[in-house]
Amino acid sequence: MISEKDPLNGWHPVGIDQLEPAARDALPATGCTAAIAGPGAGKTEFLAQKVAYLLQTGACPAPRRILAISFKRDAAANLECRGRDRIPEHAERFVSMTFDKFTRASSRPGR
Repeated sequence: MISEKDPLNGWHPVGIDQLEPAARDALPATGCTAAIAGPGAGKTEFLAQKVAYLLQTGACPAPRRILAISFKRDAAANLECRGRDRIPEHAERFVSMTFDKFTRASSRPGR
């Protein structure tokens, strides 16, 4: 259950001091979350923190994994690097790739 006083139930961001209030409120949300902001506003960091939150709190219990899909290779690589840096103990449960790579991987025989 999410507490109104502490919506993150004692979980703290990894690799940064704190999240801005809107990101802190959105982090424990279930279902779809839209992160709409301009360049440099922290969308990638928010997603990396969301991955850490889901895996470290058990909201995404093992053996489940998280897949992040981006349009551009550099964005996918950046998010994967940030996510894995924040959760080395769960790194094998997170992958970030482009739409192209995902569709190629999904269409291979034997998958």
